[in-house]
Order: sequence, then structure tokens, then C-alpha cells
Amino acid sequence: MALTPRRKEFLAKLKALCDFKGTAVPYGAVAEALGISKWTAYDMVQVLEREGYVRREYALEKVPGRSRLLVAPTAKAEGLAAGDEGREEWQRWRARLLGALGQARAGQRNDRWHAEARESPSPLIACAGLVTALLMELQNLNRRGHELLREVVSLAPRPEMGLSLVAGTTLGSLVERAVDRAMIGRIAEYIRRFQEKLAEISTTERRLLVDFVNEALF
Repeated sequence: MALTPRRKEFLAKLKALCDFKGTAVPYGAVAEALGISKWTAYDMVQVLEREGYVRREYALEKVPGRSRLLVAPTAKAEGLAAGDEGREEWQRWRARLLGALGQARAGQRNDRWHAEARESPSPLIACAGLVTALLMELQNLNRRGHELLREVVSLAPRPEMGLSLVAGTTLGSLVERAVDRAMIGRIAEYIRRFQEKLAEISTTERRLLVDFVNEALF
């Protein structure tokens, strides 16, 4: 049975939640994240389990004799997320965004690529587009500022922590330089969306994003 867009969305959200928590999660958490009912989520789990994309786990509750149903993606689902098509698309967008940053440093700023990337259905590509937009807004940062951002990413104990600190460092630098309110508002919106999309990507994708940020800062 082919995966419908809705099933792919469910799997992507389940994978993101499990990566964030580091363990299987209640199917109700996926339902809440997607804005669907628990009954709909449970039906989705049954379908995806039959197709080999989801596995069940049971966690003991504090009440003796009771357990809670947890779900997680299988290796088959992980392989689907890391397919060749997705990798090729990521490499295309990575090259475009790094090229756009290089042009911006040469005084030829073009916002087209990061504007399109920010609207991508792929959370990883959207995150990369938002990072590119943030770095373009920070073209006036001195060399030490870029070094600080690299240190923030490289020294963080977890990829998502380093990426979150990049967003905070960016906003702090702009506020410190007393730029206009419109720019601060725009940056704050970029950061809000970045944090939202960051929660949807896997640990592997976060590492890809960290590598992208490190290269973008050189």
C-alpha cells in the first residue's frame, strides 16, 4: 500500500517526537501535535503497523497491572525518511543556499533561494532557509561575531541545543546593535518558525543542519 501524504505527515511527526524524546511516545502525543483526534491517530497507527512502518511498546503505569501504549517508527520508516530522493533534494538546496550566502558577502544579496526554502514542506530545508535568512540579516557582524556563532554550534552537547543557541545569539546581536523594530520583528518571526521546524527534524537531520551552519559561517 502506497503511503498517502497524510500517512507520511503522521510518520514524520512521530519520528520527530521520538527523536526529540529519545524514546517511543504515546500515539495521543502525535494526535495532539497534528491537531487530530486520538481515534484517528490510533487508526493511523494500526494501518502503519500493518505496513511495517510503526512498532508498539508498552510502558508500565504507576497503577499496578496497567500499561500505556507507546509507538515508534521502525527501521523501514527510518529508511524512508533517509531515501535517495530526499538526500539529493537536500544537497541541491544546500548548494543553492551556500551560494546565496557567498553572493551576499560579495555585495550581491539575493533573497530568492532562502525565501523559497523557508516554505519547503521539508522541515530540514525550511530550517536551512531560515538559518540563511538569519545570517543574511547579520552581514554586518564582525569576524568575532561569526567565530562566536561557530563556537556556540560546535561546543553544544547536543545538535538541537547548538542550533537553538544560534537563533538566540542572532537575535541578541541585533538587539545589541539597536537595529530598527521592523527588522527585530522579522528576525523574531524567523526564529519562531525555526524553533518550530527544528522540533520536526530527526537527529540525523540536525547533524546535517549543524554541518550546514558551520560551512555557512566560513
